[in-house]
Amino acid sequence: MPEQKFLISDIGGTNIRLAWFEGSPRDRRDETTFRTNPQTNRPYEILTAVREYAAKVNQSFTAACLGLAGRVEKDQVQITNRPDCVRRRDVAAALKLDESKVLLVNDMPPHLAGVGLLLPSELIEIQAGKPDETASRAILMPGTGVGVGGAVSVHGNPHLPFASEGGHIDFAPRDEQQDQLRKFLRPLAEKEKQNHVSNEFVFCGEGLRRIYAFMKIQTSQTSMACPEAKKSPPPPRPRIFPPMIFAGARSSCI
Repeated sequence: MPEQKFLISDIGGTNIRLAWFEGSPRDRRDETTFRTNPQTNRPYEILTAVREYAAKVNQSFTAACLGLAGRVEKDQVQITNRPDCVRRRDVAAALKLDESKVLLVNDMPPHLAGVGLLLPSELIEIQAGKPDETASRAILMPGTGVGVGGAVSVHGNPHLPFASEGGHIDFAPRDEQQDQLRKFLRPLAEKEKQNHVSNEFVFCGEGLRRIYAFMKIQTSQTSMACPEAKKSPPPPRPRIFPPMIFAGARSSCI
């Protein structure tokens, strides 16, 4: 019997990551990231990326599972931070598969399920503590948006992951400084046609730049309306922040 081959993906607001495996999902092959389509100089459409990938690897897949940053409604997913609406029948047609062999899922449960497959060398301890293998798990993934999910273990059974829309709930300040941050962010959110300051707006990649700008203003002058604040250097790009945040987290209790 020939080995079964599975296409898998991680699709967010910016990156479309595709790979395939046979046997163990850790043994991914031909992992490819699609961002800007050189033909249009615009972000790749998801189906276009899927078709190009299938042509590139030239494999006959047994089934496909697409993890997408959006809420699954029946057989389709509207991606939260990109215009694409992905339909199962379209993916099946692009891969020449029966619809029953295509699964569309929110991206958080696969990430949570993968936690148990991580090797010790792939883990970084931010704060020391006593692990509890039966305790609930949570995942927070800042990127173009913010992915939030959890997993629970009931009576010692394996952890069951679930999706969450936690990134879209209101940002809840806990002290005066965070109150000021929310006030600073509100007009920025309204400018982007958002009717509230969500956790995602605060903690996504661009949100970290906004926090940086807010902190620079606070540092340069107590008033957020300070004219000198405009002279501050521009915030670094979001990719610079993860090592900065990690270093800060390790140096203090969070």
